[in-house]
Amino acid sequence: GAVVRPGGTLTICTDSIEYGKWLLKTLAHPGFTNIFEDALLGTKANKNARLAKEGNIGLRAAPPPVQICGADYTGKAGASYFQRLKQSEKGSRGQEDQRYYICLRRCADVA
Repeated sequence: GAVVRPGGTLTICTDSIEYGKWLLKTLAHPGFTNIFEDALLGTKANKNARLAKEGNIGLRAAPPPVQICGADYTGKAGASYFQRLKQSEKGSRGQEDQRYYICLRRCADVA
């Protein structure tokens, strides 16, 4: 069976803008867009902090809303193990990492 069922969401988070843009271009190909769409299309959050767009998929600098993607990506709740490790290595420099998001929804009834 499928990992992401029709109507389910997949959120990709990265701290590299270059990788985010590369991934955006990769995900915008027709073979992929027949299966997934931008989960924020048609919502108030669609244009929120959108940095780039390929087709109907956007790369954003703000986390998607919890009610759309199903998870909280703000603050410590959105930090991965590797981000927490990196943060602990920084010590007291006080730098804040920027994160970039692509939030996708699986289309219904994909053959």
